[in-house]
Amino acid sequence: MLNSNNFDWSYVISGITLVVAIVSPVLVTILNNYHNSKIRKLELDYQNQLSYYQKQESVFNSFLESASKQINHDYPSERNEYMQSYNQLFLYSPEEYWEQFKKLNEAVVNRNKDESTKLLSSTAVSLGKILQESALMFPKL
Repeated sequence: MLNSNNFDWSYVISGITLVVAIVSPVLVTILNNYHNSKIRKLELDYQNQLSYYQKQESVFNSFLESASKQINHDYPSERNEYMQSYNQLFLYSPEEYWEQFKKLNEAVVNRNKDESTKLLSSTAVSLGKILQESALMFPKL
């Protein structure tokens, strides 16, 4: 049996210090890597959402601008721009609004100025709601 009075505790303390000196940096590195990967994922999610939101906003603005031009002037040269922005509208909006967009398009194509103006106004409100909902979906950093 070892006598506790004669036992040299310096070896135990040195051993514990050695283990802690080796394990501590490894543990800190593992925790930092885990944390950094989580932060990076949040940043990527945020960038993806921001990019989608900016494209959505651009498409909506382009549509509203080209629809207004078509309602007021019906320039044949700008009909392609209108149709392109109209079709892109479906890529960035929920399906529940599609019927409203189709009615507006029908009124614009049929040159019904009064109905087109009224429908464009309500469509602009709907597009604004879509953008507000999209902004709420941004990941929290």
